[in-house]
Amino acid sequence: MGRRVIRIGVCAVYDTIQLGHYTAEASLLPQPYIDAIDRAGALPVIFAPGERIVDDPDLVLDTVDALLLAGGSDVDPARYGQQPHAETGGISVRRDDSEFALATRALATGKPMLGICRGMQLLNVVCGGSLDQHLDNAEDHVGPKGQPFVKHDVRVTPGSLAARCVGAPQTTVMSEHHQGVREVGEGLVVTGRSVEDGIIEAIEYRDHPFALGVLWHPERDPESQVIEGFVEHVRRLTGN
Repeated sequence: MGRRVIRIGVCAVYDTIQLGHYTAEASLLPQPYIDAIDRAGALPVIFAPGERIVDDPDLVLDTVDALLLAGGSDVDPARYGQQPHAETGGISVRRDDSEFALATRALATGKPMLGICRGMQLLNVVCGGSLDQHLDNAEDHVGPKGQPFVKHDVRVTPGSLAARCVGAPQTTVMSEHHQGVREVGEGLVVTGRSVEDGIIEAIEYRDHPFALGVLWHPERDPESQVIEGFVEHVRRLTGN
């Protein structure tokens, strides 16, 4: 009998989409996340954000081996005591509430967790940190309109989770964000920075088997080893 397939839980994006001749509220996930988890040999388990998850995040966490917090729209700045910047947008209270509950519970129970872009920022806010709502050089981290994602280099701390997943002390990443970490949350340590401008690109929770956030988008890069490294780490932790 082969080894059991690792199940990675991912909270869906909650947004308005066009369906034929009408619009509708929908819970969905960009395909690159699904493909990247599949390439890593794991099974993506997508769940819709909502009150049941907020009330009892274990409804989800008990059914999966690990949690992935995907990218997307901005985290509500009210959660870290700020008013919205003019460039802050797309706030989804439903998704924020659900992912905050899931991330908080995952930290408390030792459930492995990987945050990507927004997911990394959310992890920081969950731990009491704050965000820079619009970087002074945001254009260096966002692709031109119609051509999302730019490439730049990130240097990671030797021996860190980020380094183990990246597989090298420095890597070229695909980036698409206009916000960044300002104050680092309690219990977190910075383990990756942009080579060009020093922007925080990776954070980790110290007292946890695996809680890593990266500001770049490994799911968009078939050559990236981050999600594969995450899944392999989960496999070792679960004995699978």
